[in-house]
Amino acid sequence: MDSTLFTIFIRLSSNLQFSRRLSGTLTRNVFASRSYSTGRNPKVSLYSKIRPLSKPSLHVVSELKKWVEAGKKVRVKELQRIFRDLRKRKRYTQALEVSEWMNNKGVYTFSPSDHAVQLDLIGRVRGLDSAESYFNKIGDPDKTDKIYGALLSCYVRARLTDKSLSHMQKMKDMGFALSALAYNDLMRLYANVGQNEKVPDVLAEMKENGVSPDNFSYKLCINSYRTRSDLDVMEKLLEEMESQPQVSMDWTTYATVANFYIKAGLTDKAITTLKKSEEKLDKKNGLGYNHLISLYTSLGDKDEVLRLWGLEKDSLKRYINRDYITMLGSLVKLGDFEEAETLLKEWESSGNCYDFRVPNTLLVGYCRKGLVVKAKALLEDIMEKGKSSTSNSWGIVAVGKKVRVAELQPIVRDLRKRKRYMQALEISELMNNKGVCTFSPSDHAMQLDLIGRVRGLDSAESYFNKISDQDKTDKTYAALLNCYVRARLTDKSLSHMQKMKDMGFASSPLSYNDLMCLYTNVGQYEKVPDVLAEMKESGISPDNFSYRLCINSYGTRSDLDEMEKLLEEMENQPHISMDWTTYATVANFYIKAGLTDKAITTLTKSEEKLVTKNGLGYNHLISLYASLGNKNEVLRLWRLEKDALKRYMNRDYITMLESLVKLGELEEAETLLKEWESSGNYYDFRVPNTLLIGYCQKGLVEKAGAMLEDIMEKGKSPTPNSWGIVAAGYVDQHKMEKAVESMKVALSLCVDNEGWKPNPKVVRSILNWLGDKGDIEGVETFVDSLRSVIPMDRQMYHTLIKANIRSGKEVDGLVEGMTADKFDEDEETKKILSLRHA
Repeated sequence: MDSTLFTIFIRLSSNLQFSRRLSGTLTRNVFASRSYSTGRNPKVSLYSKIRPLSKPSLHVVSELKKWVEAGKKVRVKELQRIFRDLRKRKRYTQALEVSEWMNNKGVYTFSPSDHAVQLDLIGRVRGLDSAESYFNKIGDPDKTDKIYGALLSCYVRARLTDKSLSHMQKMKDMGFALSALAYNDLMRLYANVGQNEKVPDVLAEMKENGVSPDNFSYKLCINSYRTRSDLDVMEKLLEEMESQPQVSMDWTTYATVANFYIKAGLTDKAITTLKKSEEKLDKKNGLGYNHLISLYTSLGDKDEVLRLWGLEKDSLKRYINRDYITMLGSLVKLGDFEEAETLLKEWESSGNCYDFRVPNTLLVGYCRKGLVVKAKALLEDIMEKGKSSTSNSWGIVAVGKKVRVAELQPIVRDLRKRKRYMQALEISELMNNKGVCTFSPSDHAMQLDLIGRVRGLDSAESYFNKISDQDKTDKTYAALLNCYVRARLTDKSLSHMQKMKDMGFASSPLSYNDLMCLYTNVGQYEKVPDVLAEMKESGISPDNFSYRLCINSYGTRSDLDEMEKLLEEMENQPHISMDWTTYATVANFYIKAGLTDKAITTLTKSEEKLVTKNGLGYNHLISLYASLGNKNEVLRLWRLEKDALKRYMNRDYITMLESLVKLGELEEAETLLKEWESSGNYYDFRVPNTLLIGYCQKGLVEKAGAMLEDIMEKGKSPTPNSWGIVAAGYVDQHKMEKAVESMKVALSLCVDNEGWKPNPKVVRSILNWLGDKGDIEGVETFVDSLRSVIPMDRQMYHTLIKANIRSGKEVDGLVEGMTADKFDEDEETKKILSLRHA
């Protein structure tokens, strides 16, 4: 694609009609070649079998075994790349599988850094006990500062103050506390457990020990002073930070300080600091603009709000829903409803996907001003335009009034159900501290659970110890057990459970189910049946969840005979009401074992137990039949679901599209997508993206492009992920020029979009290709686009250095920049630099 055309596309994308015409031209250029042969098989790599884009639920070890059994080579570098990518995407369980496989198979010798990473993963996946066990097994020569630092991070993550401090002291005694990282961990611990007054002491100790604080060290300490309203000391620390040669000041630090000034009513100081923040702001940082707009709104400075909005629009060229939500919220807060209404109309014509959080911002503003009639009129107008309102939108209109005290308890329960634990805890503590109501043991149990989730285990134990003996019932003990289980602390969980048994508090399935959950979560599936057996011996009848946990443990270990016996026992229990989920779980294990007949029989039983209006159940069964390759059953269940539900959500369409793609029925998938487009559901790009992925998996990337072009001609703006999918497809086909242009479009759509990051494998392939070409202009343009979305990394520097060397240019400045960004020269760097003398 012509680079000038791309530039015009980006600059003029704010004009919707022009954007539609030009984006069509862009797509036609990217997908100009229509002579694609579906018979060509793109090269398959191990990475392509495991990559996060295609199969997020993939069992990694089984894929590795298949790869080896097929006689294919396993390259260490590729495994390391897969491992790093999985960890970066927070897919810790799969990353640990790869790491353990490499270690167990002796693929290469683990360095102390490798052990540190594996220890961190074990802590995240299997809990602290397993992490400590792994640490103890590491040989003394490998127990370096990195290993000790990884274990400290595990303690801090679990918010275990005493263990963290004891371990840190050991690191000091051994001379391992030599970098800012360990001290930052301690400051983070104190901040997380609410002991902000201790953070400055850590910073002071750090300096005394000759360890230079980094940006994060200073930010943590500045924040601690804010929470205690000690602005004088905060200012001194900011001044010290500014004078440090190793610290590069950024906009976030100044914005944080400005926020503290605003809360303290120090307007002049706030404005001065906001100006400093703006000076440090990257002009393409939409998140930064939004933050500054919000802060000026808090000052009531409409002129600055509008000025920054104008700058943001000029800099970013295209603005996402988050930007509109911020600006609408600011205008509402400033009381300028007329401008807010104008902005909402601009958003409606922007081509962005219809996100109800945008109009809801104005709805909330109307209701707070008592303009409930106007809010209702806005909602009705939205519906007349063919948009399906959310229940939350009507809830905003319906409430339009202050919450009564009697409504607080249901609100806490609802927030907890929605996993908004911090807000639930705030209201719960308000009720307790203000004496709104006398807390029952059940209320204490709920608050203990919330404290554990929000502030960590130490705080939960502290709260438990303060509860009076008469309120320490089976419910409060069970809540503390649940905290231990959630933290995957096996020893503590078992010890606490024994105490509950001794006190007669382990008299329901709940506590035993917790133990079975613990063993499931730490991967000790073989211990789950023992808990069920003990439960029965103690005269406690297992419930549905007890049986399901044990059935899952047998299925996971491929012990299908025992699984079948337990299922039969469950069916014979008079107090158990069999449900569709149990049979669906069993059917899934049969499918994985290749026992098709048994799977179909069990799926039939599952369907018999399915409530006719359970869309989630239908979707699950449709997916299972798709795994069996049974198209007739997939279509039959889809018809039943449509008849039963009358209206189907985007989730239902996604499931059915995924199933048709899995079955290779792309033509029927195309028909279904058209049905969805005319359904009146809000435009969720995950729906068409499902078909895009299907096209690319089949090598039909040109068809994926044609589909994107069609979507844009209908006035919709594809998401970055849509273009990212297509870019990945082109990389698989080694059509790198088209991959580059597709990724450029993706990056242009996701500037500062925290919800999407480019596929690292695709980025790496593009950077390698550009670097080998030696196209400096192309490399610099792509890296600039990339930097607006992800931080500069070693690979980007390597590509820039390689391209400059191939063009005969100096690279000393790039090498210095790389060092300044704390990327030391590695073997790959030296190899690239050696090209200067070739």
